Amino acid sequence: MAVLISSIPVFSVLFAVMFLHEKVYLYTVISLIVNISGIAVIIDPRRMTGSTAGVILILLSAVAFAAYTIIGKKRIQYYGGTALTCFSFLFGSIEILLLILITRIQPIAAFFSENGMSLLSRVPLLYGVTLHTLPNLIFTGIFVTGLGYMLYFLGIEATSTATGSQVFFIKPALAPLLALLILKEAITTSMITGIVIIIVGSTISFIGDRKMRKIQMSGDGDFP
Repeated sequence: MAVLISSIPVFSVLFAVMFLHEKVYLYTVISLIVNISGIAVIIDPRRMTGSTAGVILILLSAVAFAAYTIIGKKRIQYYGGTALTCFSFLFGSIEILLLILITRIQPIAAFFSENGMSLLSRVPLLYGVTLHTLPNLIFTGIFVTGLGYMLYFLGIEATSTATGSQVFFIKPALAPLLALLILKEAITTSMITGIVIIIVGSTISFIGDRKMRKIQMSGDGDFP
């Protein structure tokens, strides 16, 4: 399933061409192919399990996040990456709160319970929030999510949608390394191979983007 989530850059590039009229260069296409290959080596799609509905929902989430990236790219010029992140989190929190309250309406709660989706029935608002868990919750909200998304949009603001979305290829490579350093989990040969492939793919994208910008600034022509 992680392979499907990591397809976000593919949809982001497609939407960037359709709605932002960004040019897709050859190095971007090569980078996408190389990075997807690296993720496939790490995850090994042959071992993937899950229902068809689950796969469809994950793909829809990838499409939705790609759309979020495109909308963000269009609004960054007016609000900036930091303000845009704050606005999206504020309205997103209001939306989630409304959805939680809706799950407590009797007919809706009964529907979810009767159709094997009891987790969506009467969703608790503050369940599990204690003085013991509060520091982890604050750290996750401020640094992992807030700072992470803010830096993501600042990166897109400084480069392009295609280059910025490459971060979703780097995540599957970083996870095994952090698991080794922090959790002392072993790294398999396939993980090492996949990480190397992803590094190569990301390097192609970043070097290509840098050369393209130098050419555009010098006015020496276009980049292939």
